[in-house]
Amino acid sequence: MDNRRYDYSPIIRRPRIEWPNHGRIALWVAPNIEYFHYNMPIRGTGSNHWPDVPGYSLRDYGARVGVYRIMEVLDKFNIRASVLLNAEVCEKHPAIIEEGNKRKWEWLGHGLTNSVSMLDYTPAEERGIIHNVKEIITKATGKAPKGWLGPGLGETHDTPDHLAAEGFEYVCDWGNDEQPTPMRVKSGRMLVVPHGQCQQKTGRQRQLKTAHHPVTESPCVPGCQPYSHDDRAQGDAHAPARMQPLHQPFPEMGRHVGIQTGIDRARPQPGEHAQQDHHPPLRDQGIADQRQAGEEAARGKHPAHAQA
Repeated sequence: MDNRRYDYSPIIRRPRIEWPNHGRIALWVAPNIEYFHYNMPIRGTGSNHWPDVPGYSLRDYGARVGVYRIMEVLDKFNIRASVLLNAEVCEKHPAIIEEGNKRKWEWLGHGLTNSVSMLDYTPAEERGIIHNVKEIITKATGKAPKGWLGPGLGETHDTPDHLAAEGFEYVCDWGNDEQPTPMRVKSGRMLVVPHGQCQQKTGRQRQLKTAHHPVTESPCVPGCQPYSHDDRAQGDAHAPARMQPLHQPFPEMGRHVGIQTGIDRARPQPGEHAQQDHHPPLRDQGIADQRQAGEEAARGKHPAHAQA
């Protein structure tokens, strides 16, 4: 069965995307902030019991300490985060929401909790869960979320349609590209914003995660592996404009200086221009500039409003 959600489009044959200020790299700082239930096994670790003390403690550290270290780093660079937020954080850890609101962070939906995947709900339940996530985040932050990442990147076939119907405009589960991709939905509009590739793990990383050790080999924990596409874009003035998601999984949040290293690496070299130099797209207008640029480049060739 072919994927009918979007068309195949080789990056070398697309209309050119122009980021604001002629930037070639749009740095998108998008950490996960998650809530895990103490009385449930930690999904994805291989554990089938509770309490999973090492696994739970690793994640609890992110909520108690790590997220505030990330805030300090982003404050230093005057960069706003776009947070993939479990809605239950709003009730369980309200201090995080209060501090994020002070910094005008953008909040994206990320399910209710990372203890439950979207695949665990029945088809009749899924739309209601998405609606509840939107309502909880809107009430707590004062602004309706426009983006979505499923817990564990889980989606059903109907998830994009449900998201569009609830007013979401972009989904981050699909790690298919380095530019936004228009997606076909039954109503409304939807873009794929590339973030999901940050979640891909090597076999070694899975072993570390299963053993309850912090994963420090992910290409999304900057400084641990080379960023091939931002190196390429900075070295080639004719390279297509690209997005650089800078992501730190919640269990590793604040345990090392990964995000600061990534920001340092993404800053332009002398004589070069990068979108995140003085006007990071996520500092002033969230991801709106990137969405608009991606839509304008793709309009007419890849219909974002086509029937699924």
